Amino acid sequence: MNGKIIIYGGSFDPLHNGHVEIAKAASDYLGCPLLFVPAKNARWKDNDASPKDRLAMLNIACDELNKKEKRFSVSDYEITIPGDGPSYSVDTILHFKKEYNTLYFIIGADQVNLFNKWKDPDIIASNAQIYYVPRHGYPLNEEIIKRFNMKPMPFKEHEVSSTDIREMKSIDYPDYIRHYVEANGLYFIKGMSKYLKQTRLNHSIRVANVALDIARNNQDALDPLKTYQAAILHDIGKYIPDDKSKDIVAKEYSEEYSEYPYWALHQWVGAYLAEREFGIKDKDILDSIAYHCTGRAEMGPLEQTIYSADKIEPGRGYDSSDLIASCIKDYHQGFLDVLAANRIYLAEKTKDTPHNNSCPLTEESYSYFLDKKEGMN
Repeated sequence: MNGKIIIYGGSFDPLHNGHVEIAKAASDYLGCPLLFVPAKNARWKDNDASPKDRLAMLNIACDELNKKEKRFSVSDYEITIPGDGPSYSVDTILHFKKEYNTLYFIIGADQVNLFNKWKDPDIIASNAQIYYVPRHGYPLNEEIIKRFNMKPMPFKEHEVSSTDIREMKSIDYPDYIRHYVEANGLYFIKGMSKYLKQTRLNHSIRVANVALDIARNNQDALDPLKTYQAAILHDIGKYIPDDKSKDIVAKEYSEEYSEYPYWALHQWVGAYLAEREFGIKDKDILDSIAYHCTGRAEMGPLEQTIYSADKIEPGRGYDSSDLIASCIKDYHQGFLDVLAANRIYLAEKTKDTPHNNSCPLTEESYSYFLDKKEGMN
């Protein structure tokens, strides 16, 4: 038999930074490897991603975590159990008890008070040492802790919710997991796919990644979560029919805007959908979506960043690396560089058909930020 192993079970739907920190802390504290065991069907809640996707995300995470020292692995034991019913921790513990002399079993504070309702909790406790992850302000049943000989695991609390991640209310998960979510159309991306063709969805993902890089390097002015939300949703109104778009813009914004060129209408429709279909209420985010295409005078930091990211994402077909670097160094100077470059590009593109670029808001942005030096002269 092998020596010691930590069993860390859960839905991992998806794996987030809290899971990662718990896994590293447990392995450090207990001095042995840790095994992630994703549940096939969680007992207390429904899973969103498939077992295959959750297993894949955990394997990616272990590859990343093991770059320094190979301590982490994933088991498909519960996922491959026949049938569609829930998997039970007691079966998992008894299975791995055949392979290891000593088992440690990690549970969250939210499960401590429910543990006596688990299947065969006494068998679990007699075959594995249970460690729970404390949560500040969360009352624990001391009788249950004593009965099952549970021990607290030293851990600096990291509050994060998989539900919030699935609903795009948090980005507190590793980038390598986020990229998997984006590439495989999981969670909020699945909801977006109802509105966008794959090519446009891919563009939105690239814009979101550029914008997030800018925000992370300019956090004195930009909130990374809000930036990601605005960027990923910026084109959500792209495929709403023109007549319906005009009606929405006229009703929700102004009759003047409803007469703008067809390519501009989607920005206001996007803000409308972001609020009503995706629950975005933050005015800065909605404004950033509503003016990402045309720009306008007096754009704030988030508006500038979404405008820039949309114009310079690497799938646009030209070398935008210098402009991306400029925005990452300083979002505002980068925005000015992007605005100036876009002005030149559009003037060349429409020199024979200037009416196709007839947009007062765009001209106002040029005048305010470039010609009048942001209205100071």
